[in-house]
Amino acid sequence: MKKRFNPYSTKNAFYIALIICFFEYVLITTTSFLNFNPQSRSVVSQGSIIYDVVISYIASVIMLFILIKFSFWIVQKKIEPHKKHIIIFFGLLLIAVPLSFLFSYLLDILLSNPRMIGNVIYKKLMQDVVFAFIVFILTIAVSSIVHNQQVESESMRNRYEALKNQLDPHFLFNSLNTLDGLIGYDDEGAHDYLQNLSLTFRYTIQNKEITELGEELKLVEAYAYLMKIRYGENLFIKYNIEDRFRTYMILPVSLQLLIENAIKHNTINDKKPLYISVETTKNGNIKVANNKNPKLDEYLSSGIGLNNLMERFMIVFNKKIKVEDNSDYFSVELPLIEKV
Repeated sequence: MKKRFNPYSTKNAFYIALIICFFEYVLITTTSFLNFNPQSRSVVSQGSIIYDVVISYIASVIMLFILIKFSFWIVQKKIEPHKKHIIIFFGLLLIAVPLSFLFSYLLDILLSNPRMIGNVIYKKLMQDVVFAFIVFILTIAVSSIVHNQQVESESMRNRYEALKNQLDPHFLFNSLNTLDGLIGYDDEGAHDYLQNLSLTFRYTIQNKEITELGEELKLVEAYAYLMKIRYGENLFIKYNIEDRFRTYMILPVSLQLLIENAIKHNTINDKKPLYISVETTKNGNIKVANNKNPKLDEYLSSGIGLNNLMERFMIVFNKKIKVEDNSDYFSVELPLIEKV
């Protein structure tokens, strides 16, 4: 799986410092060029000027990096937001001012242009104070965006759990009805049914957000065994799974729900057997299809189970599922996600 992105990483702090300083020096260079007076040219060589600019640029990047890294460090601390902002603001100033004098002293030693040295301390101090304000505003903006994303992510996770839990009572109700029909009619079959039902529920109560297709197929096979006890040779389930897709990811209980719905909404008897196929497709999806034998007393389906499944795929994978429905045939195609 992909490594989680950390907006407050050292690498990001360094990149931000580089970018801000780059635009600052582009602005300074452009302004200097527009205000350039050929009659006031100094005798300083072009190489010396480039050297001075490079040294000043490096000093600015280091200063900005230290300020950004400090603010990122504070913003991750478990402190009340208003206190955190105060600490960042005054902390940035307390770091920027003394470091500015230190860097000015070093630049005084390193710069080659004598005419620049007299203005170094004042300009550097003003620049670094401006940097402190920029970093403060930037940190507040970034922390606000990150906080909003975390709230949204947590909200989506809660919605996902709520949607997933809505499926469990539906599955339990149908399973207990089936078990009730077996007890007293086929006690040995009821025992086997109960054992497989236990295995099935053990899978469904696992706290997994996603699972491998191979694991999901084990649930489907266990559930199919339970249904075959009830419907015998009137229920046919055919599998055509390409091996390379078995390690792809899918939502837990998604295939089982589709098979359960096919059984729930169709008549299954000697005259009207139900054929269900589970197969992978060339475009990397998995398709569950069945012929249609609608129950005569079938009420108008609310489609809650299928709608929940659609929403779960959007929340977790940001993928849509494909539904095909006509008078004789119904199919649902679920996306499979390759492991990274």
